[in-house]
Amino acid sequence: MPSYTTNKGIGKETEFKGFQAHYIYYLATICLGSFFLFIILYFIGIPAIIGLLVVIILFFVCTIRVYRLNKKYGLHGLSQKRAKNKRPDYIKAQVSCFKNIKTSHAEITQE
Repeated sequence: MPSYTTNKGIGKETEFKGFQAHYIYYLATICLGSFFLFIILYFIGIPAIIGLLVVIILFFVCTIRVYRLNKKYGLHGLSQKRAKNKRPDYIKAQVSCFKNIKTSHAEITQE
């Protein structure tokens, strides 16, 4: 009877260097944004070394920020916090649902 190896990683969330799931996409966005920022700064005429320093500093600041968010909120915590912030504090009804009823009790009994 042949023996098969079991993939133990099925169902686990993606993790790379401590960053989980959607934080990896944030890091990829930061990398691409840093690259395009360097290109824009270079075409504007800023010296390459200054543009490179600016991009590296911004890259590390953003990476540290994403790492802290990852550590503080975890896998789904940031999404839950954003959803909680979008939820209204209370629901206020402006118009009564019975106000627009035009038939009276007398009209219903006559038919």
